[in-house]
Amino acid sequence: MEISPRYWQLVWLDANGKTQKKYICEAEQFIQQQISLLLTSGEVSENLMQAHLLSLMNSHEHYAEVAYACLYCYISHIIEWVCIDLENQFGQKHGFQAQDLLALLLAGKNALRQNRQSSVTTNKSKSYISVYDKILKTFEPEKASLATWSRRIIKSDPNVNSFLYQKGVYLLSDWAILNDTSNSQLSRILLEYHQLSQREIEMFNRLLVSYHAVYRRDRLAQRRRGKGSHRCAEPTTNQLQQIAEKFNQTRVSVKYYQLSNNKIQSHPPQQNSLTEQEILHQLQKLASYLRDYRIHIRSGNYQTERLKVLPHQLEIDIKSTENMDLATE
Repeated sequence: MEISPRYWQLVWLDANGKTQKKYICEAEQFIQQQISLLLTSGEVSENLMQAHLLSLMNSHEHYAEVAYACLYCYISHIIEWVCIDLENQFGQKHGFQAQDLLALLLAGKNALRQNRQSSVTTNKSKSYISVYDKILKTFEPEKASLATWSRRIIKSDPNVNSFLYQKGVYLLSDWAILNDTSNSQLSRILLEYHQLSQREIEMFNRLLVSYHAVYRRDRLAQRRRGKGSHRCAEPTTNQLQQIAEKFNQTRVSVKYYQLSNNKIQSHPPQQNSLTEQEILHQLQKLASYLRDYRIHIRSGNYQTERLKVLPHQLEIDIKSTENMDLATE
């Protein structure tokens, strides 16, 4: 097996914010030794090596520190890769570089030993946990590779997300945003923040009801079969067909409660049919509205004119031509 030098090369950040690599001889010797031992039992894969190192780190007192060092080095490379990837995707448009993110996650060349000592202390005091230790404490080799799991934890790191919010970037996919938005939330956001017309609000509510009916149902069924994924993928052609059918059958009425005179003004449901491609386009448009709102809320960059409380409350009354399963996650 040809093993990656990422297990014995530590990526660290110098005083100028530049990444450097530190060679750890003990880690390389240990990896080569462990490969030889594992090969006696058959072929060695990277997943097997990672599971083996994790086991040694957690249960073998003599090898725990060096096994931790190998995994720590590997994670430092994934951190570098994720930050570069985020810059490539969003940096030019939103005005940031990989170094800005690396400064939040990487430390100096002597951080490995300090982090290991902190990790041992954390087990007792439950104090701050670094992104490295969070990855290793939650990593399950039978469910994902270390690279995949590290990317997931890094992209959900509070410091990373706080920085990205400030730059106008929200990493959640369109489909995940739509999946975890309720109709009551949607109506309030579209009315109070985006100030859409009653007709547009009614149409988007119908769309979200239809999306939930198909998308949530399928995700729940996949999870029951043990084939579910954390990632919310783009709807398939078949799902878009079903969403279009639901949309063209569904009615949603929006009621506005005027607080000034305690009267109810009900906007009757509008009926307009959409094709599958139009459904996809409108779903993406709706997700964009929700993404824009979440970025402003979570970054603290409130736009007071758009977020001021309007003199009414909003209530959604969903009426469908059939009984739909809106199972939530």
